[in-house]
Amino acid sequence: MKSTAKALALIAAALLAASAARAQREAPTPPSPENVKAQCWMKYEAQRKLTLDQRLALVEKCIGERMRGRPG
Repeated sequence: MKSTAKALALIAAALLAASAARAQREAPTPPSPENVKAQCWMKYEAQRKLTLDQRLALVEKCIGERMRGRPG
């Protein structure tokens, strides 16, 4: 019974290692434009000393920088 448990543990470890290696090779998908906009807005949302117009300008600049060089 112990040999069966060891064999299963080795198989599980091999599967996890293969999965981790595959995940490292695959390039991460870039965030969607909606996610970029939300992340940029949240970045400046807590800065209450800024007016809404000032925050909007910073958010638009942030979005432009993050979206630069992306297709579409």
